[in-house]
Amino acid sequence: TGKDRSQWHLDGPNPPCGRGAVQTGWLPRHVSGASGRYHFHTRNKQRLLYAVSVNFINNPLGRPVNPSTRGNINVGQYNDVIAVLMAPPLETNADSIPAWFESNQFDRSDAAYTLIRKSDIQDQLAQRAGAWLISQLQQALATRCSRFSNLSACLNESKMHTDCDFSKQHQFMHWLYTELTTDKCETYIKKLESELSLLNGVPFKRHWFVRNGWHRFLTVTINKACIVADTNDCKFQLAKSLKGELLVILQPPRAHGQES
Repeated sequence: TGKDRSQWHLDGPNPPCGRGAVQTGWLPRHVSGASGRYHFHTRNKQRLLYAVSVNFINNPLGRPVNPSTRGNINVGQYNDVIAVLMAPPLETNADSIPAWFESNQFDRSDAAYTLIRKSDIQDQLAQRAGAWLISQLQQALATRCSRFSNLSACLNESKMHTDCDFSKQHQFMHWLYTELTTDKCETYIKKLESELSLLNGVPFKRHWFVRNGWHRFLTVTINKACIVADTNDCKFQLAKSLKGELLVILQPPRAHGQES
């Protein structure tokens, strides 16, 4: 406190932030992790400015990040920028954020900068969300089908009710459910909501995947080769997709057959 602190005692991550449409600041000199503090550089003053779209920070319940989320920063010809990283002119006072930067004037000839747009990261976002999703689906499939002699028998018994008006959320819950689907629609939906009230130990609707609405971009299909007798090697796989959507196929390794 007070005089015993250096002027850089706050030169690090300082959430919460994001009260405005765009958050600006000096890039932190360090991040703190489980193993201690990691410094990006050893200079006693930061030289890099950042601006980040409020749509992509802090992630409270009312601010989902998913394939439909866009950046809201305007730089030159682009109006969908997520973040800007800038090395300002050398004479810039590092004790305060330049007024021109705070007013979102990023397209300057006297400063070097780089941009991050949605298209730069959407595939990586989908891959990270998809990796978690595949592990959950595969675990549920193994548990559900452990009582059957082969996978095809399990799939034939546990197909989603075609006459049920399932929401995207209930479709997602169906594939996570470890029991059979012999109940009528209304009863089955109630059972899903009861049995899956927690996801990874977190209240279902507060789990990051659901809270961010990723389930709304999920489509699951079954390769027909998995519904033949004595098929046991089918696995959930994430198909390459456009716009970051999660296209999941239950198929044999290296299968190229038709889905159903």
